[in-house]
Amino acid sequence: MLDMHEQLEEYLDALARDECYRVDAVLKASPHEMTERVFFVGSNGAEYGPLIRKRLDLDCGMGSAYLRLWEAQRAGQRFLHVPRMVDCYSTEDAFVVIMEFIEGETLADAVWRLDPSPTLACDLFYPLCDAVMELHERFDPPMIHRDLKPSNIMVSPGGNVTIIDFGIAREYRTEALSDTRSFGTRSYAPPEQFGYGQTDERSDVYALGMILFYCLTEQTADAALVRSGFAEANVPDALRPVLAKATAFDPSDRFSSVRALREAFASAMSYRALPGAADDAAFAPATTAHAASVPTSATPASAAPLSRLAAFAHRIVSGCSSRLQKFRIPAWIGMVWNTLLVATWLLFTAVTTALIAEPAESLASFAPWGRVLFGYAVGSISPGAIAYLLMDKRPIRQRFPHFPTLRTLRAKAFCLAFAFLFPFVACGIAMLSL
Repeated sequence: MLDMHEQLEEYLDALARDECYRVDAVLKASPHEMTERVFFVGSNGAEYGPLIRKRLDLDCGMGSAYLRLWEAQRAGQRFLHVPRMVDCYSTEDAFVVIMEFIEGETLADAVWRLDPSPTLACDLFYPLCDAVMELHERFDPPMIHRDLKPSNIMVSPGGNVTIIDFGIAREYRTEALSDTRSFGTRSYAPPEQFGYGQTDERSDVYALGMILFYCLTEQTADAALVRSGFAEANVPDALRPVLAKATAFDPSDRFSSVRALREAFASAMSYRALPGAADDAAFAPATTAHAASVPTSATPASAAPLSRLAAFAHRIVSGCSSRLQKFRIPAWIGMVWNTLLVATWLLFTAVTTALIAEPAESLASFAPWGRVLFGYAVGSISPGAIAYLLMDKRPIRQRFPHFPTLRTLRAKAFCLAFAFLFPFVACGIAMLSL
């Protein structure tokens, strides 16, 4: 009878705590969980927040990692890369977690905004490895996240990386042969997560390898690309063995730990931070601290001058990035700019059409097809290529993710060369009509 009374008190207490929050927005909803942005409302009507509230279905068996994090934080542990747990409690049908709201953008948004590159990978991958190592090395047994992907990693304005969404995280059990449930995002989850064995630290190593590839290319690697050893133009040759080992099908062929992966990445990049680099990092000050912690032994003594030159170039590029980030162009300005570019291109096209219809003396000698080819090459196609090069392509990337948006220097150079060379080619062809 006493147990029933205690259970009733706990249930009523949970209901009271649950009703203290005002829902501001529903961020994610699925059959097993719901994520909301909420504000705590005090008895005097004052609000505190925003906070994140997660409701996990009790029958799905998720959420134990949140409880471990909450208990660790209540015991005095502090984590740099994990949200602060505010409260954990159970209602009749759900396990509820209240945690801090992380300001910033997802890693996917950061890569989209800054463009994928080895420099960006250095800025993001070191602190990301540190974040996962916090879960693996500060818990016994280790906490395995099992759903690491670009949308579950937050990058704060100061550069700190925070891992979110621990719904399917679990602890490693030495006596278990396989996981009891198969969850995760298939593109980033290792094979053993779908019935081939038990997940351990090497499962998160696999996901980190996939995320590193994303930081370099803004693409999700498919099975064929993994089998090819990541033979992709935007992946440096030195990093391909690192990616291949991190994402090996057999866990025993992968890096044994995230720390080993981090050291292999540092060695492959042959990067060593110079004194004072913290002033010019792309995500100052947090990420530079991680970059500075790369072991100096990763660079051979004979390569020291080249390493210093690479580090100096990294500082220059990162410094420019950090200053440009202070002037983020709002979306509406990009729309106005695109409208002006399109209007200018339409004006050029209209003038070209008029000149073709009533050609000047210099065009009159061409045959009609030659006038059309040369006229539109000079007055419409070439200006259109330049206009597309100058456009704000954020709306295009959102609506058409696979449409070529000239993200790389090679693509931009090709577009510019086409804009200037095509009129000469068209002129040569048109002269055949004389």
